[in-house]
Amino acid sequence: MILTRFNNIEKLKFTVEFLSPTFLGGADQNAELRSAPFKNLLRQWWRIALGDLETHDLRKQEGRLFGSVSGNDSAEASKVRLSLLPNNNFKISESMSSIGTLKHPEVKNRQGRLIPLERLLYLGYGPIYMKPKEGGGPKLGFRRFITPGSNASLRIYCPKQNHDEILQAMSLIHHFGTIGGRSRNGFGSIALSCRHLLSFESVVAKAKGFDLVMGFSEKKYPSALSKDSKGLLCWEYSQNDMTWENVFKIFSEIYMLVRTSFPFKQRNTLEPRHILGYPAGRNHHVHEWGGATGRRPSQLRLMVKRNDQGQVIGRILHLPHPMHRWNTKIAKEAELWKKVHAFLDARNELQRCGGGQ
Repeated sequence: MILTRFNNIEKLKFTVEFLSPTFLGGADQNAELRSAPFKNLLRQWWRIALGDLETHDLRKQEGRLFGSVSGNDSAEASKVRLSLLPNNNFKISESMSSIGTLKHPEVKNRQGRLIPLERLLYLGYGPIYMKPKEGGGPKLGFRRFITPGSNASLRIYCPKQNHDEILQAMSLIHHFGTIGGRSRNGFGSIALSCRHLLSFESVVAKAKGFDLVMGFSEKKYPSALSKDSKGLLCWEYSQNDMTWENVFKIFSEIYMLVRTSFPFKQRNTLEPRHILGYPAGRNHHVHEWGGATGRRPSQLRLMVKRNDQGQVIGRILHLPHPMHRWNTKIAKEAELWKKVHAFLDARNELQRCGGGQ
């Protein structure tokens, strides 16, 4: 079906550049280019683009635009269609070179000595794993992934009246979006090319001030980029001639230091470390959060991006969203995140984005 034959349909064209290894694929976990994850990514950031709406109104508009099959509203087909095709330089790989090791204070051998931990394994555990020992010792194994530097052509067909909000959501994806397995840890970082994309400054200008105590209790989904008195809750790392490997090296250490700055005190009880992402270790499960099978993704998002000048940079974004109650006291969660913000502010290699309010 050629959607453009209808007068009210708009076509948006983008080039997608994969900036870091991207574990994106089907049910068999083999890497492949699929439009469904991109539509899901668009839907997530569309909610942030329209974050001012009340939840009931947002759901109604979301159902009308992206389709709805449940709830009180009648079923509707999606009015958004995506077409995604690989470009000539699109490549799939199944191995990558090590970017070095780090010393994790909690990873020790039986003698209590620290064991060097592969940075890639720390950030990408799951899609990246340790192969069984062979003659030369253990080696890293990888699921197949889309190679950094690969490009694809993305076409989005949407109603003309929704053009601006779709473009705003795609601008957010360009500046902050990642996709696929371990995408919160920097894998699946992408950049978009389109002359109509909003600049970083324009996107940040729409960000809200954020009350950490009130914000965690308002909505059940991420609904806004947020600022405090120092600027956007986003930190940027930039050097000359950056590569994704450079970004991963520094971010693996920073992320490890953030998490281990909240040490565990006892097992099987809810502690600050769990707020940063759950599960938080094989010996630190919490029954009320689902035990060994519970999941609560981190609010910190690590990514490789291109700035408005086209340079490769790294960003760490805190995208606040409601959380499990930590001893039913949201204020404690807020205090924890203030400590995380202070830690990131103190890192000399990082700079706050977006300026103050």
